[in-house]
Amino acid sequence: QEQAALDQVKAALDKSKAALDESKAALDESKAASERVMAAQERFRAAWDRAHAGQKRVMLTYRRGLVAMGPAGVAYLRLPRRQQGWARWRGLRRQGTLRAHGRSLPCPALMRVSPNLPLGPNPLAGPDLLRRTHLLGGFAPLVAKTWVQKEYVRRMVRGLLEVQEDMEEAVVANAAGRSDWKTATAQCALAKATRLRADGALAEAVFAGLGLGEEVRQLLDEVAAELEMLQGGQQQRQ
Repeated sequence: QEQAALDQVKAALDKSKAALDESKAALDESKAASERVMAAQERFRAAWDRAHAGQKRVMLTYRRGLVAMGPAGVAYLRLPRRQQGWARWRGLRRQGTLRAHGRSLPCPALMRVSPNLPLGPNPLAGPDLLRRTHLLGGFAPLVAKTWVQKEYVRRMVRGLLEVQEDMEEAVVANAAGRSDWKTATAQCALAKATRLRADGALAEAVFAGLGLGEEVRQLLDEVAAELEMLQGGQQQRQ
């Protein structure tokens, strides 16, 4: 009987040790995933900094969208109806067309025109912006306002930071043994990453005008994939 009791204790100890090892492996996996997300975020920032070296990109509201001017040329982006409130156009008589170097062009969701546009250091920004719109070959009606990319870029970066914070909270919860992965923290992180990726068409179009569209989309997909993989591993362990 004593031997049987000892065997039971030994089996329980082995089981506890195995569970501990599994928890440690899960924690290491969570930390690795968080580090990969942080690395993706750093690459995003580095790419953004490289694209902004010595230049100020300008976005102008046009009809119900944005005109993004960057090293790749000019891109027109038609915004969804729910995002058109801050992109009201004024005084634009010619609807649905962009004039570039004297040519009238139809505007689909995204159109690049004039890749050789003189986009040196800050050519269109500054107090004489409205006097220099002739550089765009007929953008004189674009007097609504300038949008120096701050709002959307801040939203993207802020979203990535929030996803990272939520992931870190989920990692801490996992290390503490709390089974709350299916609750607000992780669901919030996944929802934010999914929302950022759902905004991918908007992000891709905006950043395409700056020569960054593909890289940003890949980073957003990478962040969302890391979160989905991490969520799947947590659900299996539960």
